[in-house]
Amino acid sequence: MRRLPCKFSDNGTVVTVQTFRDALAAHNVKCDAADDGIKALGQENVRKRYVVEFLCPAQHPNGLVAFIPSIGSTAPFEVSDCAGAPKKSGAVCVLNKR
Repeated sequence: MRRLPCKFSDNGTVVTVQTFRDALAAHNVKCDAADDGIKALGQENVRKRYVVEFLCPAQHPNGLVAFIPSIGSTAPFEVSDCAGAPKKSGAVCVLNKR
């Protein structure tokens, strides 16, 4: 399993693509993205959420961006299509070039 260069907390918990898949599943968001179809775009400074792009054309043909709270964050989990993500957070999809 591919590891991403970020951590959920200072206790050494490593974030993987499976971590991001699990977050979608926990919020009933369907997405059959392959490992190379998941890209961490960054993390919000204030709300402490990971901004993650998913390439799942069967379920979300225009691309999907999830705002996934890190451990300890009280910010909400949110999803947006790639068209709405720049308006919401400034995130620009790179996997879903639409």
